[in-house]
Amino acid sequence: MPGKVHPFVRSTLLLLLTGAAGAAIALLTARWLVLDASRSRLSAYANELIRFDETLAVNITGSLAAVNESTLPACSEPELMQMRRLLFRSDFLKDIGRLQNQNNLVCSAVGGVLPHPVPFGTPDLTTDGGRKIFYNHPLPAVEGYKAQTIQNGDAFVVVNPNVFTNFNRPPLYYAGYIRSIRTQKRLYTYTNFPAQGHPDYVPVGKYLNRKGTLYYSACSNVRPDCVVVGIADADVLQPNNRDLLFAAVEGALAGSLFCIATLILRRKWGSMAWRLQRAILKGDLRVVYQPIIDLSSGRIVAAEALSRWADQDGCEVSPDHFVALAEERGFIHELTCHVLRRTIDDLPSALRVAPSFRISVNLSAHDLSDAQFAATVDDLLRKSGIATHHLSFELTERSKACPQSLSAAIRELRRRGHMIYIDDFGTGYSSLAYLKDLTVDVVKVDRVFTQTIANGSIMASIVPQILSMAESLGLAVVVEGIETQEQMDYLGSVSGRLMGQGYLLGMPMPLDDLVERLKQQN
Repeated sequence: MPGKVHPFVRSTLLLLLTGAAGAAIALLTARWLVLDASRSRLSAYANELIRFDETLAVNITGSLAAVNESTLPACSEPELMQMRRLLFRSDFLKDIGRLQNQNNLVCSAVGGVLPHPVPFGTPDLTTDGGRKIFYNHPLPAVEGYKAQTIQNGDAFVVVNPNVFTNFNRPPLYYAGYIRSIRTQKRLYTYTNFPAQGHPDYVPVGKYLNRKGTLYYSACSNVRPDCVVVGIADADVLQPNNRDLLFAAVEGALAGSLFCIATLILRRKWGSMAWRLQRAILKGDLRVVYQPIIDLSSGRIVAAEALSRWADQDGCEVSPDHFVALAEERGFIHELTCHVLRRTIDDLPSALRVAPSFRISVNLSAHDLSDAQFAATVDDLLRKSGIATHHLSFELTERSKACPQSLSAAIRELRRRGHMIYIDDFGTGYSSLAYLKDLTVDVVKVDRVFTQTIANGSIMASIVPQILSMAESLGLAVVVEGIETQEQMDYLGSVSGRLMGQGYLLGMPMPLDDLVERLKQQN
């Protein structure tokens, strides 16, 4: 009879509808439970931030007071040494300096004495206690970089831009601000919220759900410092909250679970993170080598191993992007091991041409925290017949965040014969601070300093200071980012043995091209 639905079809439809209704109720219940649990997670995150902020404030206050109360002649060498000692002991600061008449910059620990006073500018906020806050202030000694700067009297400090790096914990996000009791004005001083930002006002100690994101605000009991933290509803309900979700949907029909699992798998298989993991497992990432040149002889003495990846569409993915992705998703160690194995496989070809040659591999904090890492390296080298001194390691910005906890691992690698490089010296985590904790062999001067050579910038004066400091500590130096002949001419006039790396000296290249260049210099 036309229009009559077959019983099997009707039963199937009813079963699916019933299952869908049950799954919907279960998911709504799970949503409420997860969002409620996220409130406790947000408040704990906010309180941890506040405690850290208070510790940072104590360090800033002490440093400012030490400069303001100094009885040494202003900007004299003894006072500069005092500032450098303060900076050396601080894990939070990038620079410390002195002003003239609370307005003109005259000297700092990093930049030394300026040729002439430089106006310091107008603060974004003056606190009730008279402290001046500059939110995005140009760094006195690092041209082109900006950071939070705090002034009190004739003293100022520059806060390390990466001081809150350990609080980058997606899907949790934060924004810190200072509130004036007198004017009620708020100044947001640091944040890692995505581009859409956060609400202008979140009541202190309260939760606010706006546009699909749950926010919470907390303030210090002893300072005018506060934070706003947030987590998106969509992130809270991601499949990695399996315990609550599976408990809520238990009993739903297999068809509903199959649909949910299919969506999860489709999303996972299509994600860049999964494609990167698959590429690492299959060995699809390429390794290229950028030469390191002895500037006195012009000969290639070493190279840095760098990973390269083209996705499934054949498009090159920026190393900055996929390395950060591997770090964020927790498989940076697998990426390091891939580069390490490929490098050790390639080394014999280079050593046949240049027996004293060495290659450096970048390490992350996760690599160094692996108690078996050094033994794994030994095993790979033993199988290949390569001596340990041919393989060096570079500490990346990610691995320099906690030098105290990594010093034992560094000492062990050096004991086994590996040279240790500090990469990007002078940027990111306070360089002076971590040199006191880590015993290394080589510092690599960051390209931001190299680019100032021969352009008349006051920051160019930092380059000889870094070279002098390295020489006094008995450290070798690699100058990164050499791209012009003017930079080469300047470095050629500097006393001491330097090494260089940059596009002028050699682009990252495949192994065959590197070996050919080594042959040409024999």
